Amino acid sequence: MNGEIYLENVTCPVCKNKFETEYVKPEDCKVISQDTDFMKTYEKINPESYAIYICPQCFYAALKEDFLNTPWVICEKILEKRKEREELVKNADFNKKKNLYLALLSYQIAVECYKLRKNTSEKIADLMMKVAWLARDMNAFQLEREFLKNALIYYLKAFENESNLKADQITFLYIIGEINRRLGNYEEAKKYLSWAFSNKIGEENKTIRTLAHAQYAIIKEILEKKRRPDLETQLNILKKIDFLLPLSEGELRELSKNLDWKVYSKDKTIIKQDEEGDSFYIINGGEVNVNITKSGKSKVIATLKNNDYFGEMSLLTGKRRNATVKTTKETEVFILKKEKFASILLKNPSMANEMSRILVERKEKLKEETKELEDNSWKILSILLEIKNFFSLED
Repeated sequence: MNGEIYLENVTCPVCKNKFETEYVKPEDCKVISQDTDFMKTYEKINPESYAIYICPQCFYAALKEDFLNTPWVICEKILEKRKEREELVKNADFNKKKNLYLALLSYQIAVECYKLRKNTSEKIADLMMKVAWLARDMNAFQLEREFLKNALIYYLKAFENESNLKADQITFLYIIGEINRRLGNYEEAKKYLSWAFSNKIGEENKTIRTLAHAQYAIIKEILEKKRRPDLETQLNILKKIDFLLPLSEGELRELSKNLDWKVYSKDKTIIKQDEEGDSFYIINGGEVNVNITKSGKSKVIATLKNNDYFGEMSLLTGKRRNATVKTTKETEVFILKKEKFASILLKNPSMANEMSRILVERKEKLKEETKELEDNSWKILSILLEIKNFFSLED
């Protein structure tokens, strides 16, 4: 069976009108996919279009389980608001076979009816969410956004003010985060998704926590891309790197297009001493400590900040890292890899000579030594030969 439509005889608890309504059992409908906000796509009939019972006479509307069990106190309130519902209905005929328009209208009226009850924010949020799904199903994306916004308002209201919620805490945190993500509220989304996947309540929520972590990673990547400086800014940063001075502006511009970009959180290791590497890092914001370990003892030998760089020897010679670099705060870096740099260096191998000299001079300056340039000749030659060998440069 795949979504058979049933006819059910119903008596309206508000006006006592007897009518027939269409109903589909969700368990009979085959699900072919599910979105990250739990919207299900069905093979044939979407049961959400038939979830609301609505009286065609007084226009009381509610989910089946609530419609058939409405307390008289609520019925009186609903009866008093009949004219307001009639204005919403206008010329719609709920005696007819259900279509998408009638389904959407029935949800709207159901929301108004639930507003007359106490502690129904979660239920109203669920209804708003289902309307958003129906809108998405018909590619009405602006309408979807509006109902996602409404759903978010009521989920937050329920989470903050109501007890005995149907959904568990982790699911609530997740759906609030996911709606924010879909609306582009990335910082809010990060906050709630982080709470969801770091929350250890309930082993049965492992799936939700995993989903929250995945969505969090997507947001983090989006935010990092938004923070990335434009190409002109990247070009100006490269112009400040001393060993890249031999490159022309055109070559620097080409290089700026090939930079990778990454944001490291506080206390993250970017490179480790003695590990292999062929990439070079430029700090665009933040701070790192450079640590060297000898005889089992670690020592901070430098603190690098904005526009400082590290990893140049591994980039140019392929040598193992001679230090560990770890962030002291959130740090943004540009990353230049060997394969990106090679395309420029191979076109002009003579640049390796000047780069070798600059690297040696910089190294000596950092050591605060006062040797003459002639004293560094063998070091320059050594680095030059390493660069030529690493990039297979011809003489």
